[in-house]
Amino acid sequence: MGKSITIQPGVLSGTLRVPDSKSEQLRAVLLGSVAIGVTYLDFSGLCADTLAVVKAVARCGVDVRSEPGGKIEIRGGRWRCAGGLSAGESGFALRTIPFLAGFQGLTGSIRKEGSLVGRPQRGLRESMDAVRMLHSTEGDTLKFGYVLPKPPYSFTLPPLESSQPLSGVLMAAPLLGREVRVGVEKVPSGGYVEMTVAMMASFGVEVQRRVRNIFVVPSGATYRAHGDMAVHGDWSAAAVFIAAAAYGGCVRLVNLQRDSLQPDSLIRLALERAGVCYSWDAGGVLTISGSGARPRSFVFDAGDCPDLIPALVLLASKADGESRIGGAQRLRGKESDRAAALVEGFTKLGGRVRLEGDELVVEGVNSLRGGGEVSAYGDHRIAMVLGAAGMLSDRGVRIGGCEAVEKSYPDFWKDLQALVRRG
Repeated sequence: MGKSITIQPGVLSGTLRVPDSKSEQLRAVLLGSVAIGVTYLDFSGLCADTLAVVKAVARCGVDVRSEPGGKIEIRGGRWRCAGGLSAGESGFALRTIPFLAGFQGLTGSIRKEGSLVGRPQRGLRESMDAVRMLHSTEGDTLKFGYVLPKPPYSFTLPPLESSQPLSGVLMAAPLLGREVRVGVEKVPSGGYVEMTVAMMASFGVEVQRRVRNIFVVPSGATYRAHGDMAVHGDWSAAAVFIAAAAYGGCVRLVNLQRDSLQPDSLIRLALERAGVCYSWDAGGVLTISGSGARPRSFVFDAGDCPDLIPALVLLASKADGESRIGGAQRLRGKESDRAAALVEGFTKLGGRVRLEGDELVVEGVNSLRGGGEVSAYGDHRIAMVLGAAGMLSDRGVRIGGCEAVEKSYPDFWKDLQALVRRG
């Protein structure tokens, strides 16, 4: 089961600087690597997924220099090679790097590792077919190449379960040097696509949206180095603290963007439905104050923000009544069968969670008994939410496989322990 950590019961109190958005970091590194000039990225830290992308672009011949603490200097331009790459456990790396390499005329290969090995990739393969890329799979390695078709470049992607292949095609499109039209039958998790489009604009490429699901990258669009860049805080990482703070205590969260494009910022809507108070101050600090009263039960469709579901289950776990959280089917292709992991993990802690079709149904309980040990299932988001749930329980919990948080939030356990106040 790997390493383990014991979380004692308590409530959250204090101030936390939320770590950088992993999604924004990944996009900034990839676009900086193909932009003309030097980009300086001032990140607050690097998680395993971001490190995997940094190593991959360096192997592609990009001059990347990093300093302790998260500062990265990238001298971008055309990649020189793309063989023997590793995506680590990053689904985003696997589903974007082949397009960026292929649209530069490179053949190459990229290897899956860890929890990424068992995750479904049909949408990636079908998207590669749609843009006429060559590809094959040997064991855990995806091989790819591209025979550049004659313009005009107009591609229609199939219905996707993940927005990441669409982000990959859009980010790669300017590298073809001509106008590129990209249509998609359905845009899942549209907020992540908007994040991609916004990051492309930061590097000098404006994507036009002619109709709802058709994106146009104009002819001659060229990425230009951004200079100095920092990214916003990660609503996905903050969500667990936000949900836990609903049950007493007071937490101030620094580094979150109020008008964020990140889909998981929708947790504010869930707080409102649950009757939990929050506020923003003039400096952009988000404060969540639990009144001590049980939150109301709520209904929430998380189909476009599935990474938010674990925090929503936590918010509902001790609410007054039965909550229903939609979008559960999108959890099956994550680092674990996340819906099943949530049901089993919360049940062991004394919660009442069940799966009904596409919904997780949570019957709020007066208290989570806690005690014993639960598994993180090799999943960073399961590790974090069960740790927070154990903190809210009567007897605490021991989390097996706690190292899973390295994927997105290496300092999670340190930050959680720093905020816990014993009763």
